[in-house]
Amino acid sequence: MVKIKRVKVERAEGPCELCITREFETLRAANDWLAENSLTAPEEGGYDKHDFWIEWEDGQTYDGRLDVEHVTRGGAERIGSHVRQWLRFNYGMLADSEVPDHLTPEDYRRYVSKRSAEDCESARNFLATYDLSDF
Repeated sequence: MVKIKRVKVERAEGPCELCITREFETLRAANDWLAENSLTAPEEGGYDKHDFWIEWEDGQTYDGRLDVEHVTRGGAERIGSHVRQWLRFNYGMLADSEVPDHLTPEDYRRYVSKRSAEDCESARNFLATYDLSDF
């Protein structure tokens, strides 16, 4: 597995003084900071957006966005879990039993059929190559 070089997270919503960018050496440290941010997310519902960028030791990068809810409403999803789940869902790696309740397995297969075989293979290779360990 190619190890992570750095992770950057930018809080894009919330109190102005808390909308900062931080850099971390591990996903665990970034996830800990996101969990802290969940304490100041909207208590009545909704979320604060956080953008993230991951760079691995070989120069590969990945960027995305997390919606951080208040700790009492679910808190912050772990970055590595989020990336794995997103790639698995979008590139056809879910078993029928894993398909979200709002979709039938047939609907999911139709959705995934719009992806190229090369993109699906690339996503599988990415997951097999790059460290996304949250701990």
